[in-house]
Amino acid sequence: MIARAPSVARPRVRPLTSATLRRGGRRQEGEHPAVGVGTGTFGMTTGRALSLVSISSLALCALVAGCRPADNSDLDADGGTGACASSSECDDGNECTRDVCLDGRCENTARDASCDDGIVCNGTDECVDGECVHSGDPCEAPLECDEQRDLCVGCERDDDCPAATEGDWSDCEYAEACDVAGTRERHSRRFVCTQGACVPDERIESEECTRDTDGTACAPAGCGAWSECGGFEGACDATGVQTRVCAESVCAGGACSVTERTETQECVRDTEGDSCGDPECDAFTECAYDHACDDLGTRSRTCRARVCAAGACVVGAPYADAQTCNRVTEGAQCAPDNCGAYGECDYSDDCDDDASRQRTCQSTHCQAGACVQVRTRVDVEACSRDQNGRACDDGDACTIIDRCRNGWCEGQDCASCCGGNPF
Repeated sequence: MIARAPSVARPRVRPLTSATLRRGGRRQEGEHPAVGVGTGTFGMTTGRALSLVSISSLALCALVAGCRPADNSDLDADGGTGACASSSECDDGNECTRDVCLDGRCENTARDASCDDGIVCNGTDECVDGECVHSGDPCEAPLECDEQRDLCVGCERDDDCPAATEGDWSDCEYAEACDVAGTRERHSRRFVCTQGACVPDERIESEECTRDTDGTACAPAGCGAWSECGGFEGACDATGVQTRVCAESVCAGGACSVTERTETQECVRDTEGDSCGDPECDAFTECAYDHACDDLGTRSRTCRARVCAAGACVVGAPYADAQTCNRVTEGAQCAPDNCGAYGECDYSDDCDDDASRQRTCQSTHCQAGACVQVRTRVDVEACSRDQNGRACDDGDACTIIDRCRNGWCEGQDCASCCGGNPF
């Protein structure tokens, strides 16, 4: 953006110092000795709303012992001086370059401005393509230029000296990218005839300037990484969206303001064959065990998976699903009892209708997962018969025709069997 000067400006003048004179290729130590006639003094002159500080060439030489082009060996390949945090760190010592910090790197580019190498005999100086160039011998006949003293000699009065010169105003310089107020400078030179020599009165004039930076980019725009693909409508949906945050930095009110925005774009994924829900399964079969005392078994069922196909959730091919099952078998009977035959019924006499009989049994039960014999028992069961009417002997000699009746042996009285007296 082009700087514009304010309608009313009160320029400032920067006194020439040794640091100032070294800029733009002025003399440096060890080149020309300081030789001159007379001594100069600092004075204040006002005119055209400018505050001026003057210094004689002798004073200049006292500050700087010689003049030569500035050493730019510290510049990098891009014309910059390396990493920076602000433009104040980018001064390359050349007043014919504009020194700014851009994206963390110093940029030193040529600018249109006046300059001053501090040498009188090569004439006025202007910046051309980043270098301070000179107009030639400033001394007109009958004056001659004394190269040792950098002075026009042979004058009798001030009017015999070269005319005053003023350089062009430099471009406005701003400390930061969004600054609205800056400064610009120019060099001026006037001569005073002192002891037959035209002593230059060097001045640096400065004034404020302003610009409008609102809306100007103050840092590179950039975007973060895209997010993961998301926003799917279902398990089998293959098209989603992803987002990223982008930042744009522009000047607003003299400061660098960062504005963020969110960008979106479509993205896709491959869902073919992916599971899209719980499988559809039949009921489990009964648990199957290897033997009667096995406490760990298996059961199975037939299932059909739900998978994605062409963007839809469908039922897939059947497959067998098995799982373990368990039970408690400890102490349970694991085989039929091993029993012998029942014995004879133990009737007490020939007419006894009711009795019992016995058998011996061995039982097997689960113990630590094995079927083992653990006890023996005797089974007793009742038995009966019908003996009514069967012959028997009641043991009484006085009876005859003994027969079983209701479990008892009874006979008919026989008087003659007992000698006529049955009692």
